[in-house]
Amino acid sequence: LPIYYDGTGKMQFNLRHGEQPIYSCGKVTFAEERTVNTGSRVFGGLSVPLGAGVYSHVGASQAGKVSGLLPIDVGAVLVTSQALYFGGQQRTLRISLSHVLRYEPYVDGVGVFESAGPQKVFVPDYSGMDTGWFLVSLLSTLTSKLSGAC
Repeated sequence: LPIYYDGTGKMQFNLRHGEQPIYSCGKVTFAEERTVNTGSRVFGGLSVPLGAGVYSHVGASQAGKVSGLLPIDVGAVLVTSQALYFGGQQRTLRISLSHVLRYEPYVDGVGVFESAGPQKVFVPDYSGMDTGWFLVSLLSTLTSKLSGAC
């Protein structure tokens, strides 16, 4: 039977057998790395004179793109001995620590890279405190214990 865990009184997670709650945070922004079109176009090439003031443009154009973090949802995070859970207003997810390839430290949060999909970034609302180092250290330690490397 799954264990029912309610760390903040607001979000409830069904833990798998053997999972132990380690750390929770009640207000976390979940974001993903995304590339979006800006609507502008970027032109490259040159104009070749054909004569009598007529020019032909040779080259190409492409849509302008910008990459960055796109906030997806705000909710609660629970780190257990086996997974990272997120429960928001629109999204819920469970990331098995054994499937994480690496963690990216940010000053105020942590990026999680799995084998598929975009980087998932979790930023706790601790009023500007530098929490990234703590989260990366915690998650890296738990992940190494799961893989047997210490």
